[in-house]
Amino acid sequence: MNKRDALLAGLLALILMVLLMPFARLGVDFHHDGIMLKPALDVLSGQMLFRDTFMQYGALTCYVHALALWVQPSLLSLKFLTVAAYGATLFVLYAAWRIVLPRSLTILSALLFVLFIPCYEKNVLGSFWTLLPWSSVLAMLFQSVGLYSLFQIIRGVNSTRWAVVLGAVTAAVFWCRQPVGVIMFASLIVIWAALDWTNWRSGFHSKRSILVGFCGGSLILSAPMLMWIVASGAAPAWWYQNFIWPRKWAEAGMQGNWSWGHIALQMVFPAAGARLLLLLIALTLPGVLRKFRPALSSSSVVIYYVCLGGIFAWRYEWLLGVLDLRQGGWTTLIPVITVLVALVYFVRAAAHREVFKSTEDYLVAAWSAFSAASILQYFPVPDAWHIVWSAAPVFGLLVFVFWRGTGWRPVVMAGGLVVVFLPSISAKVGLARQLLAQPWVTLGEPSILRGSRVSPEQAWMIGRIVDTVKQVELKRPGIPSALTGNDALFLCFTQNLANPSPYFVTWKALAPAEALERRRNYISQVRPLMFLVNQEPKEINDFLTRSHYAPVLHLPEAGLMIAVPQELTR
Repeated sequence: MNKRDALLAGLLALILMVLLMPFARLGVDFHHDGIMLKPALDVLSGQMLFRDTFMQYGALTCYVHALALWVQPSLLSLKFLTVAAYGATLFVLYAAWRIVLPRSLTILSALLFVLFIPCYEKNVLGSFWTLLPWSSVLAMLFQSVGLYSLFQIIRGVNSTRWAVVLGAVTAAVFWCRQPVGVIMFASLIVIWAALDWTNWRSGFHSKRSILVGFCGGSLILSAPMLMWIVASGAAPAWWYQNFIWPRKWAEAGMQGNWSWGHIALQMVFPAAGARLLLLLIALTLPGVLRKFRPALSSSSVVIYYVCLGGIFAWRYEWLLGVLDLRQGGWTTLIPVITVLVALVYFVRAAAHREVFKSTEDYLVAAWSAFSAASILQYFPVPDAWHIVWSAAPVFGLLVFVFWRGTGWRPVVMAGGLVVVFLPSISAKVGLARQLLAQPWVTLGEPSILRGSRVSPEQAWMIGRIVDTVKQVELKRPGIPSALTGNDALFLCFTQNLANPSPYFVTWKALAPAEALERRRNYISQVRPLMFLVNQEPKEINDFLTRSHYAPVLHLPEAGLMIAVPQELTR
């Protein structure tokens, strides 16, 4: 990447971070924020990951988060780290896309990535999405570096060195989020086999040296991580938490009252995708026809687009619905186009295996296969966040397909698509203003949430919890806490972070029998402060009676009860 593109990429990344920073402070999610914050705080306090504290995602995510908390122990540290990861991802994606796309279309692809980030949009429940410090964000960053490294290898630019980088970031993706890492590794195997099968050559670098570099890069990160986990005695817990339990959770979901298909239809819209596909076909038709009939006159093309523009003006409301980011069909079309491009290039390669292929052919084929694998992150919950994380490499590919399909000049196409997305941009700006204009209260307590901005209702609730915890800690300094429920953030309100067992949340079928027994003994002997979240009244009463606990705070609107040992109420 030359200096001009580096400056442009850096500027776009900076703009994205500036845009996201105000939204990073808004809202607190007791479940999603808590499930990432709690294990990082535990690791920072000296506990061993997996052995002493639960982490459903990769170890690398937790250690990076712990490092951020070491700098400043607050939820905002994780949120700001997430903002930086989005900016870095955009920078790397720009660098990768620029290898294949003209500058104007690379900028357009970057703008699409920014446009699809949903932190200033409303979800299906009518509430705004909050920016989550999720493991997928770090995985997305390392995936982007992997895509750039793969492109450099195919181009023959220091292939062996970039193979080492590719191996290292593939391992990093795995240690951030195991399923994504496995999928990425599998896609690279397929890509490598296809490259070899079609007689690809990497300049002066042998394929063997590239493979050795990739394996060496993978071991650079994976070997120390595995050795640390084994040496600390956390290997069985790591295997259970990251491999066995996710399978159990998926099986429970499939057998429950809800299904993956039902969830998908709430967030992915096949009918809308078909309408959007017809629209794109209509827009690209002259370009496609000219490939088969070069003699097609420019006047015919102009007349066609004038007529098409008239139809769009007549059905303007329909057009806006088709182009809507969430319900207009993009969520369906993104995986469909990605898979189709991958299949097209595979068929072309199979049909003309011995024919020399351009570097662009190899790049786009690898790009489409890499992106198709990333799209699998739609499963199990294709909400707005998962779609962005999975589709991050794809935005440039979509622009490439549209560019080649229309035959338009890059600048003309970039300008045209910007105009097409103006309604979506306007809607996003309006929602952002609406969100920022709401009354927000900046939290001063607890320290872990200092600086976060929440609604007045949530601020009042958090204030009640903080006051209650303070009163309990005055009676019994250093009292630990335990949770019945899934909202782990409440456990971060106390100073003592000790856990009854590694499983500080009580997801169904999460903890093995031995851990459940440890939890019961811990509550009986240690007598921690209890957070009871979203429990049935009968279950609460049974616990209070059986364990000799008494409620000290009840917030029905939050589904929360705080209970303490009866001896503390005397």
